Amino acid sequence: MKKEELLKRLKEEEIEELYQYLLKNLDDFTYEIKEVVKKPISKFIPYNHEKDKEYPKSWVGKVFYFKENENIPLDENGKKMKPFVQIYLPSSPYIHPLLKNTKVITVFVSEEFPNTIGDIEEGWIIREYNNLDKLVRKDFDYSYSDIDVFPFKYEFDYDYNQNFYAIEDYLNDENIISAYKKLRWENKIEFKHYHEYKMGGYASYIGRDVYFSPYFIFQILMRDDLVIFSKDEDEWFVYWDTT
Repeated sequence: MKKEELLKRLKEEEIEELYQYLLKNLDDFTYEIKEVVKKPISKFIPYNHEKDKEYPKSWVGKVFYFKENENIPLDENGKKMKPFVQIYLPSSPYIHPLLKNTKVITVFVSEEFPNTIGDIEEGWIIREYNNLDKLVRKDFDYSYSDIDVFPFKYEFDYDYNQNFYAIEDYLNDENIISAYKKLRWENKIEFKHYHEYKMGGYASYIGRDVYFSPYFIFQILMRDDLVIFSKDEDEWFVYWDTT
């Protein structure tokens, strides 16, 4: 037997031995891996607000926070843009580090849903406000918009996914990584990934560059599309994927 073949067999035997060990200690190993990849999130939970004493401040399909001199933005064709989402951050149990000074985010989208991906300049307007004292409430008529309208409240949770880069760094051994891959292929380890409206965690249904991006901020479902908002310091990006 050639040296290369012998080393390969020894490696395979070692991986199988590690696999069997991890299988016997699966609960402990799974807990360790999930601790490595978990990220805090604020779930956006739609609810009926009719019995609330205070009017909701976070909405999908409605925006009422404006500066005194601001109005509904117009798209490149001069048409009113649709209110997409209003996020009132003081109520959120988790706030992304890039939004630590932000109090309110409002988003508008053009009448025709944009086809471009990544460039926030076409078809989208995102406004960030750091001072609530400079905002006023303006209840505009949005009857021209076909976006579903509902308030949401927040719920803290953790998001998990197979962030393989973090797992590989943690395991830091080629054979253990191979044994872990085998567990994953056989669905012995599963991650609870939250796919709905949320801030933080991992983006859903999207390519690797955004999926593992530390700058993923929040995502909103709109009919059959998942719209994902990412940020790099002061610049916003938007992506979407069909669910």
